Amino acid sequence: MAARKALRKRQRTPAVGGRTMELPKALRNESRLQHDPLYAIPAEMLEALGDRNGGPRLDARAQEVESRLTDHCERVGIVGYEGGRPVQYDLLRSTERDVAIYWDLMQQYNSRAGKPPPSADVHAELRRKLGHLANVPRGFAGWLVTNRGFLAERDTLYRRHHGAIDRYGLPPAGLTWMAYDPRRKPRGKHEAFLCELADFCVRWRLQGMAARDLPVPLGPQVPILQSPIMLRHLNAGGFGMFLPDTFPVPSRDELREIGTAIQAQRLPAHLAGWGKIIRRESDDLGVARYGNMLIVHHVLNALRSRHPRLFPRNIGRIDAAIAHHVGVDCESVRKLRTAIRRRTR
Repeated sequence: MAARKALRKRQRTPAVGGRTMELPKALRNESRLQHDPLYAIPAEMLEALGDRNGGPRLDARAQEVESRLTDHCERVGIVGYEGGRPVQYDLLRSTERDVAIYWDLMQQYNSRAGKPPPSADVHAELRRKLGHLANVPRGFAGWLVTNRGFLAERDTLYRRHHGAIDRYGLPPAGLTWMAYDPRRKPRGKHEAFLCELADFCVRWRLQGMAARDLPVPLGPQVPILQSPIMLRHLNAGGFGMFLPDTFPVPSRDELREIGTAIQAQRLPAHLAGWGKIIRRESDDLGVARYGNMLIVHHVLNALRSRHPRLFPRNIGRIDAAIAHHVGVDCESVRKLRTAIRRRTR
């Protein structure tokens, strides 16, 4: 009972950016949502799992409660709650949604500037670039959450610092490093946790952890931020390149050759499997399929935590609902489930 009261208290989160991320009181008191973590189930999945066309699926009351949670999370821009705290994680969001947002902004800008609307070619290029920017970190996150080495080290980190995590939560991705100073011994349990979290993130090439099962991969930085933690990232993995303004810019092929050569030499053993995937040297799942694996892994965990009776009898219907959400066929979802089970076993 005490733990449940503490969880509800943390769910009463103050407003951020003009939006309150607090879980509405009616949902906090809903017995069907007394779970931690508490993640929203995508709306199209809820519709597909509704009690329609016969057969035992989500009952009407469960679907109504889940829909209210999903609507709330979408409205405030989060994916759910962990430890009673809101979780923001863009990698679970559809790339098409980002394309629509940027496309609308481009149209508004052209209209205000008296320019003609952007062309279909511009839209296609926007989709290509945003898709690439999202697919690689999403794929890497999917590879991590199904990687036994990563999961074992994460679990050790959580066991060692469960008190600090429960009390303070995880620092926002990218801000983990503000309290990190490798020259000074940590003062107190919270700083000790932040220092060990920083070491963990450098080792696994992360900006931080949005939640236990939601790592935030480190992405390209132009220009490179001159912070102590970024220097640690540069020393541990990746490479920086200084190009004087008196020097001609290398061609795309030259830059690719330089980057590929350095990357192949520096990638450590625990990341070698991912290196083969991004260099297309592996017969394993590709980057995009690991991105789909992240989403499948996430929604299956959310469903199992609150609706275990759906499994395994309705796995075909669950596959169909996930396939509709991800945009693949049911057989692809089945193969992804098998791959997740094989990689995490």
